[in-house]
Amino acid sequence: MNICGGQSLKSFLASKYHIECIAFNEAFIEGDIIYPLFGEEFIKLRAKYFSSEISHYKKVMNSFLSFTYFVKQEKEICLFFGVDTFCQMNVLGLLAYLEEIDYSGKVFIALIDEKTNQFLLEKQEVVKDDYLEKSESLLVFKKHVEFASYYLNVASEQYLSLNDENGVLRSYIKQNNGIMNDDELFRKVYSMTRIYGLGDDQVLRLIKNT
Repeated sequence: MNICGGQSLKSFLASKYHIECIAFNEAFIEGDIIYPLFGEEFIKLRAKYFSSEISHYKKVMNSFLSFTYFVKQEKEICLFFGVDTFCQMNVLGLLAYLEEIDYSGKVFIALIDEKTNQFLLEKQEVVKDDYLEKSESLLVFKKHVEFASYYLNVASEQYLSLNDENGVLRSYIKQNNGIMNDDELFRKVYSMTRIYGLGDDQVLRLIKNT
């Protein structure tokens, strides 16, 4: 079974390489999470953060949530994701989930530069690395953690930077919110968040929640 980082990547992999995937339409880079991952309380919390009805969240995540019912039957799972912070936090969430449910099959990962659509890392097996414990330290308690993966290490540092209330980005938002008009502030913050891989909706929520 293949899981990829969103609908656009799903379409690209299908058309270019004839690889069929389940699109993972979450955003672990923002908002709170709760364990067990993808349980009912998790779904309620995430739907509330996205100002969404639970039914809508389940609809958006339907392909993946349906997969969780028979995931343990799969002998092999491959993750196809980008390397920016947004994508790598989703990778971390998925690896933590697979560890949480004691998945016993093989897990592989392939990393893609979504700007060039070139593979940066061909399919290789994921090393075990206490992903569940480290996901809680990073995503819940916002603590520095070290990973075996170079890309997760880079992304985790960027994640902490993004969530630092006294960091450059959030300080800029606080200083200019109410001074710059909404469109100007959005465009400036959007340009400052390119390394994180945030979309329009994430940038708007970042400004709103800062």
